[in-house]
Amino acid sequence: VSGAVLNTILDVIAVFGLNMGIAGSGIATMIAQWYMGLVLTIPAVIWATQSGARLKPHFQHILHSAGTGMPLFVRTLALRVCMVATVVTATHLGTNTLAAYQVANSCWNFVMNILDAIGIAAQTIVAAALGAGCRKRAGMITRICAQVGAVSSVGVGLFMIFVGWSCAPLFSQHTD
Repeated sequence: VSGAVLNTILDVIAVFGLNMGIAGSGIATMIAQWYMGLVLTIPAVIWATQSGARLKPHFQHILHSAGTGMPLFVRTLALRVCMVATVVTATHLGTNTLAAYQVANSCWNFVMNILDAIGIAAQTIVAAALGAGCRKRAGMITRICAQVGAVSSVGVGLFMIFVGWSCAPLFSQHTD
Protein backbone atom coordinates (compact mmCIF):
# COMPACT_ATOMS: atom_id res chain seq x y z
CA VAL A 1 0.00 0.00 0.00
CA SER A 2 2.79 2.41 0.87
CA GLY A 3 4.37 1.80 -2.54
CA ALA A 4 1.13 2.65 -4.34
CA VAL A 5 0.73 5.79 -2.23
CA LEU A 6 4.33 6.82 -2.93
CA ASN A 7 3.83 6.16 -6.66
CA THR A 8 0.68 8.30 -6.71
CA ILE A 9 2.33 11.20 -4.89
CA LEU A 10 5.42 11.06 -7.11
CA ASP A 11 3.21 10.85 -10.22
CA VAL A 12 1.36 14.03 -9.25
CA ILE A 13 4.62 15.85 -8.49
CA ALA A 14 6.43 14.68 -11.64
CA VAL A 15 3.56 14.93 -14.13
CA PHE A 16 1.77 18.05 -12.90
CA GLY A 17 4.29 19.83 -10.66
CA LEU A 18 7.38 19.36 -12.82
CA ASN A 19 5.52 19.07 -16.17
CA MET A 20 7.48 15.94 -17.10
CA GLY A 21 4.53 14.14 -18.68
CA ILE A 22 4.75 10.41 -19.32
CA ALA A 23 8.50 10.40 -18.61
CA GLY A 24 7.80 11.77 -15.13
CA SER A 25 5.23 9.06 -14.57
CA GLY A 26 7.75 6.43 -15.61
CA ILE A 27 10.41 7.84 -13.29
CA ALA A 28 7.90 7.99 -10.42
CA THR A 29 6.94 4.36 -10.99
CA MET A 30 10.59 3.29 -11.12
CA ILE A 31 11.33 5.03 -7.80
CA ALA A 32 8.25 3.48 -6.18
CA GLN A 33 9.17 0.01 -7.46
CA TRP A 34 12.71 0.30 -6.08
CA TYR A 35 11.24 1.43 -2.76
CA MET A 36 8.84 -1.53 -2.69
CA GLY A 37 11.63 -3.93 -3.65
CA LEU A 38 13.81 -2.72 -0.78
CA VAL A 39 10.95 -2.68 1.72
CA LEU A 40 10.19 -6.31 0.87
CA THR A 41 13.75 -7.61 0.36
CA ILE A 42 15.44 -6.29 3.49
CA PRO A 43 13.03 -7.96 5.97
CA ALA A 44 13.04 -11.16 3.88
CA VAL A 45 16.84 -11.37 4.08
CA ILE A 46 16.77 -10.66 7.82
CA TRP A 47 14.08 -13.30 8.46
CA ALA A 48 15.81 -15.87 6.27
CA THR A 49 19.09 -15.31 8.09
CA GLN A 50 17.42 -15.58 11.49
CA SER A 51 15.68 -18.83 10.51
CA GLY A 52 18.91 -20.39 9.24
CA ALA A 53 17.97 -20.42 5.55
CA ARG A 54 20.76 -20.18 2.98
CA LEU A 55 21.08 -16.89 1.14
CA LYS A 56 23.51 -18.17 -1.48
CA PRO A 57 21.69 -19.84 -4.40
CA HIS A 58 22.42 -23.49 -5.21
CA PHE A 59 22.60 -23.97 -8.99
CA GLN A 60 21.31 -27.57 -9.01
CA HIS A 61 18.28 -26.61 -6.93
CA ILE A 62 17.55 -23.67 -9.24
CA LEU A 63 17.81 -25.95 -12.27
CA HIS A 64 15.44 -28.44 -10.62
CA SER A 65 13.01 -25.63 -9.79
CA ALA A 66 13.15 -24.38 -13.37
CA GLY A 67 12.14 -27.81 -14.60
CA THR A 68 9.36 -28.24 -12.08
CA GLY A 69 8.25 -24.64 -12.65
CA MET A 70 7.57 -25.19 -16.36
CA PRO A 71 3.87 -26.03 -15.82
CA LEU A 72 3.48 -22.76 -13.90
CA PHE A 73 5.15 -20.85 -16.75
CA VAL A 74 2.87 -22.50 -19.33
CA ARG A 75 -0.17 -21.74 -17.13
CA THR A 76 0.81 -18.08 -16.84
CA LEU A 77 1.42 -17.79 -20.58
CA ALA A 78 -1.95 -19.45 -21.32
CA LEU A 79 -3.71 -17.06 -18.92
CA ARG A 80 -2.17 -14.05 -20.66
CA VAL A 81 -3.17 -15.33 -24.10
CA CYS A 82 -6.72 -15.94 -22.85
CA MET A 83 -6.93 -12.45 -21.32
CA VAL A 84 -5.93 -10.83 -24.60
CA ALA A 85 -8.39 -13.03 -26.50
CA THR A 86 -11.26 -12.09 -24.17
CA VAL A 87 -10.51 -8.37 -24.50
CA VAL A 88 -10.46 -8.67 -28.30
CA THR A 89 -13.73 -10.62 -28.23
CA ALA A 90 -15.42 -8.16 -25.85
CA THR A 91 -14.27 -5.26 -28.04
CA HIS A 92 -15.95 -6.80 -31.08
CA LEU A 93 -19.20 -7.28 -29.13
CA GLY A 94 -19.71 -3.57 -28.48
CA THR A 95 -19.23 -0.84 -25.93
CA ASN A 96 -21.68 -2.17 -23.32
CA THR A 97 -20.16 -5.63 -23.42
CA LEU A 98 -16.65 -4.21 -23.20
CA ALA A 99 -17.62 -2.05 -20.21
CA ALA A 100 -19.24 -5.02 -18.43
CA TYR A 101 -16.20 -7.14 -19.21
CA GLN A 102 -13.89 -4.48 -17.78
CA VAL A 103 -15.83 -4.36 -14.50
CA ALA A 104 -15.87 -8.14 -14.18
CA ASN A 105 -12.23 -8.47 -15.20
CA SER A 106 -11.11 -5.80 -12.72
CA CYS A 107 -12.95 -7.55 -9.88
CA TRP A 108 -11.56 -10.92 -10.88
CA ASN A 109 -7.99 -9.59 -11.16
CA PHE A 110 -8.32 -8.00 -7.72
CA VAL A 111 -9.34 -11.33 -6.23
CA MET A 112 -6.61 -13.18 -8.15
CA ASN A 113 -4.01 -10.80 -6.74
CA ILE A 114 -5.23 -11.51 -3.22
CA LEU A 115 -5.02 -15.27 -3.80
CA ASP A 116 -1.58 -14.88 -5.41
CA ALA A 117 -0.37 -12.88 -2.41
CA ILE A 118 -1.50 -15.67 -0.10
CA GLY A 119 0.23 -18.20 -2.35
CA ILE A 120 3.45 -16.20 -2.35
CA ALA A 121 3.36 -16.00 1.44
CA ALA A 122 2.91 -19.77 1.60
CA GLN A 123 5.82 -20.30 -0.81
CA THR A 124 8.00 -18.08 1.35
CA ILE A 125 7.17 -20.09 4.47
CA VAL A 126 7.91 -23.37 2.65
CA ALA A 127 11.16 -21.94 1.24
CA ALA A 128 12.27 -20.84 4.71
CA ALA A 129 11.62 -24.34 6.05
CA LEU A 130 13.51 -25.93 3.15
CA GLY A 131 16.36 -23.44 3.51
CA ALA A 132 16.62 -24.35 7.18
CA GLY A 133 16.79 -28.05 6.24
CA CYS A 134 13.37 -28.92 7.69
CA ARG A 135 12.01 -31.05 4.84
CA LYS A 136 9.27 -32.77 6.88
CA ARG A 137 8.05 -29.42 8.16
CA ALA A 138 8.06 -28.03 4.61
CA GLY A 139 6.00 -31.01 3.44
CA MET A 140 3.49 -30.53 6.25
CA ILE A 141 3.23 -26.80 5.50
CA THR A 142 2.74 -27.55 1.79
CA ARG A 143 -0.10 -29.99 2.49
CA ILE A 144 -1.85 -27.56 4.83
CA CYS A 145 -1.45 -24.68 2.38
CA ALA A 146 -2.80 -26.79 -0.49
CA GLN A 147 -5.87 -27.73 1.54
CA VAL A 148 -6.49 -24.16 2.68
CA GLY A 149 -5.90 -22.94 -0.87
CA ALA A 150 -8.44 -25.35 -2.34
CA VAL A 151 -11.11 -24.44 0.21
CA SER A 152 -10.49 -20.69 -0.02
CA SER A 153 -10.49 -20.79 -3.83
CA VAL A 154 -13.91 -22.44 -3.86
CA GLY A 155 -15.10 -19.87 -1.31
CA VAL A 156 -13.81 -16.99 -3.43
CA GLY A 157 -15.45 -18.46 -6.53
CA LEU A 158 -18.81 -18.73 -4.78
CA PHE A 159 -18.41 -15.19 -3.43
CA MET A 160 -17.71 -13.89 -6.95
CA ILE A 161 -20.83 -15.62 -8.28
CA PHE A 162 -22.91 -14.05 -5.50
CA VAL A 163 -21.43 -10.58 -6.11
CA GLY A 164 -22.00 -10.91 -9.85
CA TRP A 165 -25.66 -11.81 -9.43
CA SER A 166 -26.36 -9.24 -6.75
CA CYS A 167 -24.40 -6.30 -8.20
CA ALA A 168 -25.28 -6.62 -11.89
CA PRO A 169 -28.56 -4.68 -11.47
CA LEU A 170 -26.57 -1.74 -10.07
CA PHE A 171 -24.93 -1.25 -13.47
CA SER A 172 -27.82 -1.87 -15.85
CA GLN A 173 -31.51 -2.69 -15.93
CA HIS A 174 -31.00 -4.68 -19.15
CA THR A 175 -31.02 -8.44 -18.88
CA ASP A 176 -28.74 -8.92 -21.88
